[in-house]
Amino acid sequence: MAALLGPARRLVVVGVARPGTPLDLVVSAAGAALHRRHRPTKGSGSTPRRSPSPPTHGAMRRLAGSVLPGVGHRRHVLWGYSLVWTRPPATAPVRPPA
Repeated sequence: MAALLGPARRLVVVGVARPGTPLDLVVSAAGAALHRRHRPTKGSGSTPRRSPSPPTHGAMRRLAGSVLPGVGHRRHVLWGYSLVWTRPPATAPVRPPA
């Protein structure tokens, strides 16, 4: 996707990750408590009950950093994260001296 992005354009990715550190567990516990308090009634919705385990926040941060240098990673409650990367502006072509 980065290759398709024009100069000085922004790429935003939103995803979910599983907890991998004590801080991740604290944020997940807070998110779970909020979810229980504000969730819709049981049976409303069609979310899957079982899915492949997503990578941890740390693994996602390392992967994104290796593919998109300078990417910003932000953790959200309820296991979410966002990645924001701005493609550097195109540089002027280098002309050989006359």
